[in-house]
Order: sequence, then C-alpha cells, then structure tokens
Amino acid sequence: WDARTIALLRDAAGRCVVPGRLTAVASAEGAASLLHAAIVAAGAVVPPPDAHSLHAGFLLAGAMSGHQDRRLVEIVRALEGRGIDVLAFKGPTLAHRLYDPPWLRASEDLDVLVPRGAFEAAGEVLAGLGYRDLVGKPAALRRMEERADRTRTVVNGEGVSVDLQGALS
Repeated sequence: WDARTIALLRDAAGRCVVPGRLTAVASAEGAASLLHAAIVAAGAVVPPPDAHSLHAGFLLAGAMSGHQDRRLVEIVRALEGRGIDVLAFKGPTLAHRLYDPPWLRASEDLDVLVPRGAFEAAGEVLAGLGYRDLVGKPAALRRMEERADRTRTVVNGEGVSVDLQGALS
C-alpha cells in the first residue's frame, strides 16, 4: 500500500461515526476482505463493531475462497477426465494471479469455458457432480442465457454457482 492510500484509509476510518456502516458498505461492494487488509496495513483504527465484523468477514472469505478453489479443481479434473478442454477464468483464477491472499478478491461464482461442441457433454459432467439449473433465475440472467449461444448457470447443493460457457474453439 502506498502512503497516499494509507493516509486516505486512516482519514476515512477516523470519520466513520456510524457503527456498522463501514462494514455494510464494504460488504455490499464485495470489498470487505480487501478493506480489512488495507486497514490492518494502514494501522487505522475503526469502531469496534466494524473492526470485529471486518475481521470475521476476512476469515470467512478465506474459508469460502478455499471451498470455491476445491470445487473448481474438481470441475476441471472431471471435464479433463472426459476429454473436454476447459479454461477456468475470472473469479478464483484471477484472484490467485493478482491478489495475496486470493480471497481479497470476492467471487460469487466459478466461470468455466469449454469448446462449443462439448457444451452439452460438459453440462452432463457438471450434473454428475451434483450441479443443477438454478431454480427461479432472475429475469436478467434468463435473458443473458437466451441471448448467448452457449451459456448456462448451474448451482450445487452447497450453493456453489458455475457459469458454463461454450465458446472455446
């Protein structure tokens, strides 16, 4: 963290007068873990409710990130085991390349790209791993899937969501 960022964080933390507000905003933006790491690095003092919530969120994000990582490895191995080329991108893949620790980048789902011709087979592999179409998909997600040639969002019983995309040539 550079000196300017640290100064801004100290100033912002010092002006936080509504307990819980800092955590609520950071969590809503998916930045609670990143904010926690920055506050620790800056040596900033935040109100105890926020400090405790941010620390708990940081620990939870680490656990969730590890869980997503394991599911992504499971998916890639299963697809490759069926002879399907696969590219994992965005989410945890990006986090491991750019963040230390990787859970500083919040990720809501896993993104997997397969060749168009293997899209249906890849869907069968995911089904075999327990992934099902998301029930009650939001209208925006349904429209996106309808517009895309080969896109499907599935979720498993643990709540891990996968965006399966078939565009790799």
